[in-house]
Amino acid sequence: MRCRLQNLFILLALLLILLIVTMFLTDGNDSNNLGIDTFRERELLQHITRDPKRKLKYNYPISNNYTLKKISIDVSKGMYSDTVELDRHMPVVTGFRQSEAYLGLGMVASVQSHMPLKRIIVYTMGVHPKIMKQMRSMCNVEVRNVDFNKYPRIVSKPESRAWRVYMLMEVLAEFGAFFYASPQVRFRAPVNLLLPYIKNHKGIIGKLTPNVTVVSSTHPETFRSLNVNLKTFEGKFPNAVAISEHVLVVMNNSQLYDTFWTPLRHCAEDWKCIAPKGSTPDWVDNGTTVEHTHHYDLSVVNILMYRHFGTEWTRDAGLAKMMDRVVDFAKSGGLHDYLWAHYCNPPKMEIDCTLDKSKC
Repeated sequence: MRCRLQNLFILLALLLILLIVTMFLTDGNDSNNLGIDTFRERELLQHITRDPKRKLKYNYPISNNYTLKKISIDVSKGMYSDTVELDRHMPVVTGFRQSEAYLGLGMVASVQSHMPLKRIIVYTMGVHPKIMKQMRSMCNVEVRNVDFNKYPRIVSKPESRAWRVYMLMEVLAEFGAFFYASPQVRFRAPVNLLLPYIKNHKGIIGKLTPNVTVVSSTHPETFRSLNVNLKTFEGKFPNAVAISEHVLVVMNNSQLYDTFWTPLRHCAEDWKCIAPKGSTPDWVDNGTTVEHTHHYDLSVVNILMYRHFGTEWTRDAGLAKMMDRVVDFAKSGGLHDYLWAHYCNPPKMEIDCTLDKSKC
C-alpha cells in the first residue's frame, strides 16, 4: 500500500513538473503577440532595453542642465535645421489605460535606456493611483491626466482613439514636434536617427506595415465620411500600404493645418468617421460580416497621407530600414521590462525590484 502511494506521489510530481515546463515554454503564445511566440523570444525582446549582463548601478546619472530655446519649428518654412535642438524639443508621447500600464512602463524603460535625457509625456486614462505615483517618480516622465470635460464627448470613449488626436495636437502646438509611441513600442536606438528623414517627408513619418493595407484596416464608412470614393481610392492606390498604429513621428508644418490636421480633428469629433459602427481593432471571425478591422485615427491619417502625398512617401527604403533599427514591438504576455525603469524624483537611483519591492 505504502509503495503504491509513493508511486502515485511520484507520478503526480512528474505531471506537475511537466505542466510547469509547458507553461514556461509557451506562456504568452497567442495570435495577438506580434510574433513573440516563446519565452526565449520574449527574453530576447527584453534585451532591447537592457543587456542581461549589465550590473545595477545606483545613483543613476542624470544631467538636464540645459533649457529649451524658444525656436520656431516649421517644415514648410525650412525650419528647424539644428537637429540637436530639435531632438531636445521632441518628446516621446504615449497614453494608456490600466490594462496597458505595465506594458507602457516597459516602453518608458526602453526610452530611458537609449535616451536618458528624453522627455516622456504619458497621458493616463483610469490608471491606478499607485502606478501614477510610480510614474511620477521616474526620470523625465511627465504624467498628464486627460480632462475629458475639455473635449467633445467622443473623446471620453478610449476605444474611439479620438483622445489621441487631441492629445497629440496639443503636444505639437506646445513643442513643435513629437514621437508618438504606443505602449507596445520598444526602442532599439535613439529617435534622432530618424530626424534627417522627417523634412523630406513634409513633417510626418510612420512605420510601414507591408502586410497591412489601408483598405483592409479601414472601415468603409470612414472613406465616405472623408468624401473619398473607396473604388476610386483602390484604383488609384492598389494595395496601398498602411502605417503602423503604434508609431507616428511629426514635426510642425503650417501648410498642413487646413488640409491635414483640421480634417483629422473634425473626423475625431464624428463617430461615423473615426469609429463607425462595427469597427474592431483586430480581425475577428465571428461568423458575420458586420465587423470590420479598423485602426481609428491612424486609418484617417493613412487616407489623408495618400490624398496629399500620393505614394511618394512610401518609397523611402532608407527610412524604412532606419525605422526598423529604432523601434520594435511587444505585446503583453510575460514581459517584465518595466522593472528596469529609472527613478530620479527622488531618490535618484535605479530601483532593484527584487530587493525593494515596496518601491515597485
